[in-house]
Amino acid sequence: MCASDPDLLAALRAAEGPLSGARIGDQLGVSRAAVWKRIERLRGAGFEIESLPGRGYRLLREADAPTASRMAELLREAGPFLPQRYYYFPTIDSTNAEAARLARAGAPAGTLCCADAQSAGRGRLDRRWISPPGRHLYFSAVLRPAISPRYAAQLTLMAGLAIGEALNDLGVTGLAIKWPNDILLDGRKVAGILTEMAAQPERVDHVIVGVGVNVHGGAADFPAGLNVPPATLDEHTGRRWDRAELLAAIVRAIARWDQRYADGGFAAIREPWLARSQICGKRVAIHLESGSFTGCATDLDADGFLLVIADGEQVARRVLAGDVNLLSE
Repeated sequence: MCASDPDLLAALRAAEGPLSGARIGDQLGVSRAAVWKRIERLRGAGFEIESLPGRGYRLLREADAPTASRMAELLREAGPFLPQRYYYFPTIDSTNAEAARLARAGAPAGTLCCADAQSAGRGRLDRRWISPPGRHLYFSAVLRPAISPRYAAQLTLMAGLAIGEALNDLGVTGLAIKWPNDILLDGRKVAGILTEMAAQPERVDHVIVGVGVNVHGGAADFPAGLNVPPATLDEHTGRRWDRAELLAAIVRAIARWDQRYADGGFAAIREPWLARSQICGKRVAIHLESGSFTGCATDLDADGFLLVIADGEQVARRVLAGDVNLLSE
């Protein structure tokens, strides 16, 4: 949609001030009523266009929606794995669900699904992922790694490492990765990862890595009572982010780390992940289906599971899944 009216966009971009509907109509060979309809379509696509009575229209801000036409150029040099195919939806139930549908139909590794809004966005443990239109980034990638199902969770760590690196390279400070699937900004959640797979007993058929990044607005826009207090990039950095450019940066980082993982396995990402997580030596609360305990996180084991010495114990427990909350010192 963003590139559906390039002539009108070109006229607005070239204007040094407001451009009247009559003048736009003369340039494009359409009526003033048609100009208004086309302006409204651009607004619906996310462009901010000011209407000044008696003066005309002025383009205030480009759309940042990661549409297929916008991403074609940005993602052209993302890497050998991502994206092989790119699908954009103004709204969808869930990008993970759509990516899984495409994967079952034979979509290749590197297929990417992105949406401007989700009606049934999900996080881990079937938690709802807040997915309003025009505000945040929601996308899912199809991967087909040659690994055993027992190692599929390592791709969550790979994706978290890539997101953290991309944000850091874009100048974001205060970042930390929280095992297994959250990206924090000064202790608040700015991004989450949902990894789902389809597998045979001895091999993975496909893995869907879903990512949500909080971009526009602020923490006050989210409902109260979330598991981890939210953060947005706009509020944290004090500037407005372009979601399409952000997606391109994250996808390039995922492509790089996916290649390193394919070449070297988990050993290739373990130390870089630990360096960005800052979890070793921190007190944590672990919440499992069978109960909860507190202790000190000490390391990741060779498979990517968290090692925690529970209070009053001497030997580290291996945490395979669950929620991890950092505790104040």
